[in-house]
Amino acid sequence: MTLPFVKKVAKKSDIKKVTVKSDSKIVTVKTQAHYDLILSYMKDDVWYKASELVEVLGVRETRTKALLRTLVEEGMLIDNGMIKGRKYKRKQR
Repeated sequence: MTLPFVKKVAKKSDIKKVTVKSDSKIVTVKTQAHYDLILSYMKDDVWYKASELVEVLGVRETRTKALLRTLVEEGMLIDNGMIKGRKYKRKQR
């Protein structure tokens, strides 16, 4: 009797829903939805803490900070440059 050694892979991990941003970066649909939610929630000239946006997004603070960091790097948000008590606001259009 012989048994084949075939690696089983879950079908869900094979297919990941992705979108391509305008600058050719690939992000998941869920991440793009979080970016859109952050940008639509923020008002102009109002500073927000990451902890305020945690409640809006429904994710942990570390994930929220990672999303905010990416938006700052892309130039869509600005931060106040502080280490503790960092705040974010939308960039002037």
